Order: sequence, then C-alpha cells, then structure tokens
Amino acid sequence: MYALLSKYDKTKYDEDDDSISFKYPNNSEKTIKLYGITQNLDAILVFSGDETYNNLPIQNKIIVDIGACTGDTSIYFAINGAQKIIAVEPFPKNFEMAVKNVKENRLDPIIHMILGGCGGYSKTILVDPSYQSSMRSILHESVNGTTIPIFTLEQILAQTDADDVVLKMDCEGCEYETILNTPIDILRKFSHIQIEYHDGFRDIKSRLEKCGFAVEKIIVDNSKRGHVFAIRNQI
Repeated sequence: MYALLSKYDKTKYDEDDDSISFKYPNNSEKTIKLYGITQNLDAILVFSGDETYNNLPIQNKIIVDIGACTGDTSIYFAINGAQKIIAVEPFPKNFEMAVKNVKENRLDPIIHMILGGCGGYSKTILVDPSYQSSMRSILHESVNGTTIPIFTLEQILAQTDADDVVLKMDCEGCEYETILNTPIDILRKFSHIQIEYHDGFRDIKSRLEKCGFAVEKIIVDNSKRGHVFAIRNQI
C-alpha cells in the first residue's frame, strides 16, 4: 500500500497521521490536507492527475456528490471552482472523516455534508457505526446500529432551486435503484451525470437515454465496473 501511495510525486504521504497533502491547482502555494487515506485510496487518484472526472464541468457549478466517502471528490470539486457541493455519505466513520477534512481545509462554506444514503425510495436503515468502511464498502442493514436515512434524488435536490446541477454518483450499487426509479423530471434537473457502475452499464445507459440524455462516454474498468458519463439533451 505504501508503495502505491509513494509513487504519486504530486502528493506527500504522512504515515503518522494517515494523511496526504498536495498543492492547489495552478502551482498555488496553498496546501490541501486529507486524512483517512488508507481507507480511501481513491483520494490519491483524484489528486494525482487521474482523469476520471475531467469530463464534468465544475467551475461555478452546483454538484451533488453521492458517495462522498472521506470527502476527497467534494474537496476536489471545491478547489476547482464549484459554487456548492451537496455531499452525501452513509457510513458514519467515513462521514466523520469527511467532515474533518472539509473543516481542516476551511471548505465548509462550500461543501454541505449530509449523513445518509441515496436510493429510489425514501426510507431509513440501521448501520453499524463502528464498521470500518472503505472506498468499496457496500451499504447493508445491520441488526443493531445507528438509524441512517436513505434520500431520493428529489429530496437531495431540495437543497437547491437550480435546474442545471451536476451529479457524481459512486455508491457501490445504489446507482441502479436510484437511476431506474427516479422520475424523469427529477433526473432532468441534472445537466451532466457521471456514475460509477458496479454490475454493468446497460440498464443505466438505457434509462438515461430514455430520459433525454446523450451518453457521451463509457469508461470500462473491468467486465462489471466503470463509469457512464451523460449530458442532458435539449427537448
């Protein structure tokens, strides 16, 4: 793991407090610091020149970040000029780390953290608050635990009156229930959508196209997982 962390020369890893630090874009002297890296190695990729989110418009945009994990993508969007990020994360330990990272970098005026999951229907589930979740953890209900709300995209969009919102979704499986059951008029409040899929992309692609989106790019990581990027068509 440390070999993976050390190969990115744009970041500095601190093993003592499990954090990375890196410079702002455009060679700024300002430094960003992120804690909880061993449970979210994707954070290394986000800030090391990886092009995963290069397709998404960020500048002055309102972004809904489903599956915010420890806050890395939300912070990436914030320092690249997003107007506001609504960040949703269901695992309590991830959420606590995300809040810490947002406050550490003084981005709480821009990033609004919400403890919860996303789905096609509003409900609550029990989640073990002591569970050491990672970037690949799937949300399962516990017999005992903390009550966590599951929000619909419509409920999350109630945080803004904009109808030109950007959606980033990486929630280890909730993408299918959410996208397939969200009404068309709600989905079309998003101008750009990028979804990491975890069990094939065909159902998601078909649904987005039926809702008036052009699927511009499909990035295949392996036979099951990858990204779908779509742009809303004018009707």
